Amino acid sequence: MAQFTKQALIDAFLSILETKALDKITVKDIVEKCNVNRNTFYYHFQDIYDLIEEIVTMEAEKITTIYPIYESWQKGLEDTMIYILDNSTSILNVYHSVRKEQLEQFLYKITDKFLVDYINKASEGFNATEKDKIFISKFYRYAIVGTILEWIEKGLTEDPTELSRQMVKILEGSIHEDLEKIEKKGVSI
Repeated sequence: MAQFTKQALIDAFLSILETKALDKITVKDIVEKCNVNRNTFYYHFQDIYDLIEEIVTMEAEKITTIYPIYESWQKGLEDTMIYILDNSTSILNVYHSVRKEQLEQFLYKITDKFLVDYINKASEGFNATEKDKIFISKFYRYAIVGTILEWIEKGLTEDPTELSRQMVKILEGSIHEDLEKIEKKGVSI
C-alpha cells in the first residue's frame, strides 16, 4: 500500500509538472491531486526536491537497465535524448526552474553508466589504470551533458538521433586515442 501511495504522489507531481512550473508546485497541489493529506506526503518525501530526486533515480535506473551493457552506447545516448524529447514539457519546466541541477544529476547518472561500460570495454588490452578510466569518463561525461543541456536550452529542435550520432562519432575516436596515449607513454593520466 505504501509503495502504491508513493507512486501516486509521483504520478500526481508529474501530471502537475506538465502544466505548472516546478517552482510554482506546492505540496498542497500534489496532495489535493492524490486526495491524501500532507502527512502522507511527508511520510514518503522530505520535500518536493526529495520527490524529484526519487524520480531522477528511478528514471535513470530505468533507462540504464533497458540494455544492461550497450554494444553501442550511441543507442543508450539516443534513448536518453528521446526520453527527454518525449517528456519535454516536464524536462523544460525542471530545466527553467531554480533546481536545474537535478536535471543535470539525472543526465550525469545516465551518461556515467554508458561511459563506464564503454570505457571498460574499450580499455581491454590497454594499460589504463582505474584512475585513468575514471578521469576519461568524467571528462567526456561533461562534454555529453553540456551538449544535451545546450540542446534543451535551444528548445530540443535538433534531431536526437543525429545529435547522439555526432557525439558518439567524436567521442569514440577520442576515447580510443586517449587510451592509446596512455599505452604509448606508459604513464597514467
